[in-house]
Amino acid sequence: MATKSLRCMISVGEEMFREMEAFRFERRFPTRLQAAAELIRLGLEVVKQEKMTPKTGKRDSKGENAVNDRIRQLRKALGLSQQEFAARIGRKQSAVSYLEKNGSTVTEQNIKAICSQFSTSETWLRTGSGEMFMPGKGRKKELLEAFGQLAPSLQDYLVKSARELLEAQRGMSADGEGLPLK
Repeated sequence: MATKSLRCMISVGEEMFREMEAFRFERRFPTRLQAAAELIRLGLEVVKQEKMTPKTGKRDSKGENAVNDRIRQLRKALGLSQQEFAARIGRKQSAVSYLEKNGSTVTEQNIKAICSQFSTSETWLRTGSGEMFMPGKGRKKELLEAFGQLAPSLQDYLVKSARELLEAQRGMSADGEGLPLK
């Protein structure tokens, strides 16, 4: 039985186009079409999740208060006060208090700021599925911040050491020893 292929055209503004391109490169999709399909799939997951949320209690299928609870959960996992969390995302403490309040609206801008600052998975923040943090992104950011504070001679030494470690790792995988534990 032949499958039917449907076509559609989507028109987006310049800002949304830039966000889609950032998503595409961040997730390493080879084409815009693949990235758009994944964004649509993620959007449908959010819509399904919202449909499962009873309107009265604003609770999702896991018994949590959707994004608001996950923001509070993230802040506590990071060990930050509302004041510290707010400063890191460029907001006031009262804004974070509002974001954590059950049933309050969380804007796209706030979600992007939180995910960017804390290397949080956008899917987790929106739906509760998957891991809280993006794998490895926090470490990269931490390494780059530390690297930037080193003297140039120590930066050269660190780059040389990293290349030597990479060669050692390649040798280990070629010898069949396996890669070192993460």
